[in-house]
Amino acid sequence: MTVGIRSPMAGTVIAVDVEVGQTVAAGAVLAVVEAMKMHHSLRAERGGRVEDIRIKRGDIVALDEVVVLLDPSDAGPSPASGEKQIDLDEIRPDLAAVVERRAKLLDESRPEAVARRHDRGMRTTRENVADLTDGGLLVEYGAFAVAAQRGRRTISDLEAATPADGIITGLGRVNGTMFGPERSTCAIVAYDYTVVSPCS
Repeated sequence: MTVGIRSPMAGTVIAVDVEVGQTVAAGAVLAVVEAMKMHHSLRAERGGRVEDIRIKRGDIVALDEVVVLLDPSDAGPSPASGEKQIDLDEIRPDLAAVVERRAKLLDESRPEAVARRHDRGMRTTRENVADLTDGGLLVEYGAFAVAAQRGRRTISDLEAATPADGIITGLGRVNGTMFGPERSTCAIVAYDYTVVSPCS
């Protein structure tokens, strides 16, 4: 009994990596679909023999369209025992870098700037945004921007001293319990006076 391998999204086929009659192992890449400039590998859920290929490079596929027929009764070889297993709990280096970069935006990572603001009897912009909204921003835009001073300052210095280039922008809910999620979602724009300003 053949099994249909379906495309998990609509997109363009940019590669077909198997041929009819080929025996594949579980997890083998059968084809690659591009959607919104992202590449998605279509893999065999189990080993088997490729019975039919219904796509070719350049084809447009629809969501849930069957692209390859696989006969699992003719199981392919098991993955090599020495193949590295992926630890799903491990934080990849690229993800760790994003988490670290995101942390630099928060008040907790900028104690000196926060202290100067508090010493003047004022609050930080992120404190104000948190109190204005129902628990903070739902999404923040431009958070990784820095001041346009790369010619005279290092990127590390700019990331530490000019988070979001001094302006916090995003979407947040205001009085969501009164108006519901759709009607309470607002655009938030707030200048951060701890970033490269006379008040910093």
